[in-house]
Amino acid sequence: MALSAELEPAIARTGAARPELGLGFELSDEQRLLRETVRDFVERECPKPVARELAAAGRFPLELWRKMTAAGLHGIGIDPEHGGEGGGIVEQAIVAEELARSLAGLAFAWTAHSVVVAGLLATRPVLLEELARGTRIWSVALDTDLRASSAGQALRVAGSAGWSICGLVADRLLLSARRDQGPVLLLVDGDAAGLARRPAPKLGLAALAGCELVLDDVAVGESDVLGTGGRRHALRRSEIMTASVCVGILQGVLEDAVRYAGERRAFSKPIGQFQAIQHGIADVHMRLETARLHTRQAAWLEAEGRDCGLEASIASCLSSEFAAQSADFGIQLLGGYGYSLEYDMQRYWRDARMCRAGPPSADAARERVAASLAL
Repeated sequence: MALSAELEPAIARTGAARPELGLGFELSDEQRLLRETVRDFVERECPKPVARELAAAGRFPLELWRKMTAAGLHGIGIDPEHGGEGGGIVEQAIVAEELARSLAGLAFAWTAHSVVVAGLLATRPVLLEELARGTRIWSVALDTDLRASSAGQALRVAGSAGWSICGLVADRLLLSARRDQGPVLLLVDGDAAGLARRPAPKLGLAALAGCELVLDDVAVGESDVLGTGGRRHALRRSEIMTASVCVGILQGVLEDAVRYAGERRAFSKPIGQFQAIQHGIADVHMRLETARLHTRQAAWLEAEGRDCGLEASIASCLSSEFAAQSADFGIQLLGGYGYSLEYDMQRYWRDARMCRAGPPSADAARERVAASLAL
């Protein structure tokens, strides 16, 4: 639309105010400081060589988790009134991205604990304070085969949860189950009678400490039964966190690809000077920026209290597929080294591949996008 005759000269004058576009996802000074602080923490406590060792060991990095507690990371996104550090979903996305640059499994464990669980426990201040302090490790499983039935003043729960984040090491479990009235969220103690944990080795995300949970007539008191109103909200935030983790993986792929292309030489020059290599790395960079933009848009909408279901699905689908594609290119770029456990490209690919499978899966995200088009 053309500017009016009165506005044109005013806009043209040097120093005149320009109209607000209403767009922009630049980080604030405080958010940039948070990003730098978390990046410094990761470089100091969990640089990529350490992350590689932790992934190879296949165990939950409890000592590192305690250092995250001391650094206040578990309180990001929790109101200071409840012992947290403040901030919201945008700040949580920043933390997830920076953690995933080095160790995606740890990033997923953090998002489950500090984002998904905290969101579901929004009406339980005492538990929020416990989360912020990091005194207990929480596990979450929202896609389960658990059934709950009434038994006096308690529920009896039986069935299994095939994928529980931090399930092997959790002190408390937040589980979704079904009863006759519909779905319900339950709080279960890690030492509850009838609870068994079965290790389930995975291709990637070794630091995630995931396992299968089997519940055999486990009693859950009424005070540990939550409503289901926050479940959809938690799933949406989970998609944003999955996208953020994948953005972090993409950042790690790009950093390693650029470094290797500058160091590896062929025909008397770095391979980064060959056009084919340049174009491949440029593709990684473009995927990274696209994924980051979609993820920030979804996080911003969520922070504004606006519906972001579609945007969260787009962000998680694109980011997970871009991360897997880019890590696959990175393996090809490194040649035999890309297949070696001594380098991180194979680890990036293994971690990113899980993100495509979900939950929610990239295909499920596409279903939501198609539904938004009335297809």
